[in-house]
Amino acid sequence: MKGIKTPTQFVRWLWETGYLASDRSLWDVKSFSDKSGYSFTNAAVHMALKRAHFISNIGKNSIGVPLFKQKYPYDAESDKFEGSSLPKYIDIFMSLNLHPEIKKASSKLFLDGHYSEAIFAAFKKINNMVKAKSGRKDLDGVGLMTTVFSKNSPILKLNSLESQTDKDEQEGFMHLFVGAILGIRNPKGHDEIIQDDPFKTIEYICFASLLAKTIDSSHKTLT
Repeated sequence: MKGIKTPTQFVRWLWETGYLASDRSLWDVKSFSDKSGYSFTNAAVHMALKRAHFISNIGKNSIGVPLFKQKYPYDAESDKFEGSSLPKYIDIFMSLNLHPEIKKASSKLFLDGHYSEAIFAAFKKINNMVKAKSGRKDLDGVGLMTTVFSKNSPILKLNSLESQTDKDEQEGFMHLFVGAILGIRNPKGHDEIIQDDPFKTIEYICFASLLAKTIDSSHKTLT
């Protein structure tokens, strides 16, 4: 247990040792942490258990205390939980060439199973990236996107806007940015949206990554 300082590190250690191979209640884990010399609160231990994607919340015991169990076996030989013990969607996510800002915003949430929050974080980052590059921090959401990516007088140009094809691309991506805000960011931020499909979540995050790379490749017009 050398080096353990946080409830998350403690839960990881319990998983590595196989302590959670059988059903354990929150009280079991908290009692074990106390006996091991740690003073973590019930709430902190509970949160660490819930956020560990290699632990499964399997309901409650007869008196209503949350129960937890290992979701994936620990690979002692490789000293990590990656590989065949993990579901395919995690392998897919980890192999993606996501834009660094989108990866930073959404990876931990995704790996912890917080799919709706991961999507919201990715598109919130898109909104902030557009603000930062365009300099229009006075605008937000739809108004920001229609102003910044307008085909007539854009602040961020995706091309030279010399041909009709260029103008169509500019306008098309303006609508994609608007749609991302209206149809993805806003609902995930304002409502209790249940998102339990990791593969669909990956598709949302990949779309955010595409938009982030489009922002990077755009050129700010001279004013």
